[in-house]
Amino acid sequence: MTSIFPPDRMTRMSGSDGRPPGTLPTKDEGTRDAQDYPQGGKDHIGVCICTYKRPRLLAPLLEKLGRQRTEGMFFFSLHVVDNDPMKSAEGPVAEFARRSKVPVTYDNETVQNIALTRNRAVRAAEGNILAFLDDDELPVDDWLIQLYLSFRRSGAAGVLGPVRPSFPPEAPAWLIKSRLCDRPSHVSGTVLNYLQTRTGNILFDRSIINAEDTPFPPERGRTGGEDIAFFRTMMARGHVFIWCEEAPVYEIVLPERFKRAYYIQKSLRIGGLSGAKIHDLGSGKWRVLFRSGCATAGYGFLSAVSALIGQHVFMRHFTRAVYHLGRIVGGLGFVPIRERQDY
Repeated sequence: MTSIFPPDRMTRMSGSDGRPPGTLPTKDEGTRDAQDYPQGGKDHIGVCICTYKRPRLLAPLLEKLGRQRTEGMFFFSLHVVDNDPMKSAEGPVAEFARRSKVPVTYDNETVQNIALTRNRAVRAAEGNILAFLDDDELPVDDWLIQLYLSFRRSGAAGVLGPVRPSFPPEAPAWLIKSRLCDRPSHVSGTVLNYLQTRTGNILFDRSIINAEDTPFPPERGRTGGEDIAFFRTMMARGHVFIWCEEAPVYEIVLPERFKRAYYIQKSLRIGGLSGAKIHDLGSGKWRVLFRSGCATAGYGFLSAVSALIGQHVFMRHFTRAVYHLGRIVGGLGFVPIRERQDY
C-alpha cells in the first residue's frame, strides 16, 4: 500500500534572504513589488499555499518545502493564506518560521472562497515567479527545482506537474483499486489545453497576471472551476503551459474521501455545472443531452454488471453515470449541487 508520505530524496536547505529565523514578516513586507526581483541576478519564486482548517497537514507540508533544493539557482519564499476565520493555520506557520531559514508570510482571508484566497496569495507573494501548492499535498525535495528548470528551458509561461494519491494504511481497498483518486499524467514538455490544468502543482511567470486584479474569478470560488477559468483566460491570450513529469506532489487522501458518497456527490456537482453551461445553447443543447442520456444508460448498465465483479469497478462506472445524469438535469436548468462540500 502506498505510504502517506512520499519517499525522501537528497535534501538541502534553501537559501535565506537574511531574515532571522522565527520572524514572521508583516503584510507590507510580503507585498513588495515584483520588480524588486530577481535578487542579485537570480529569480525569486513565491510559493503560495492556500489552506482551510488543515493545520495538521500544513505543518508537514511546510517542512517538505523547507527542504527544497535550489542548487543556488534561485531564491524562494513561502506565502500561506488561511481561509479559516479562526486562523487555524497561524500557529503552524509561526512555528515553522521560528525554526526555518526560509522566509514565510501569513495572511488571512475571512470570506470562505477559494478564488478570493488565491487572489490574496498572489497579492501577498514575493517574487517574479509564482508557484501554487495545495495544503493536502507533499512535494518531493526536488519538486521546485524541476519545475523551475522546465520553465526556464522551455520558455513557456508556466509548468504543471503530476498530483499522485497517497493513501494512509486505513484507506479502503476498493478506493485504491478504483483509481478514482488518480489524475491524468503526460509526457514532459506536452503543451496542455485548459481542461488539463489545475493549480495544485504549478509554477508560472508572474508577469502574465500583472494587469489582473482578480486572476481567479471570485464568482467561482464556491462552485469550483476558478483554476480552469484562470488557465482558459491565460491561454486565450496566447500563453503556453507545459507538463513536467519529474516534479510530482503527493496528495494525501483524507478519511472524508473514503466514503462512496463523496465521489457520487462530486460527480453530480461537476456534471450539473457542466450541464448548466449548455443550457443556453438553444436547439443545439438537445444533441449534447441526448449523448449524455446514452452515456447515463450505458454506464448505468455497466455499473449493474460490474457490481458482481467488485466495488472498485462498480464505483468507476457508477460515478460516470452520475456525472452524465447531472449533466442532463443541469442542461434542463436544474443544478443539484452547486457548491463544493469539502471547502
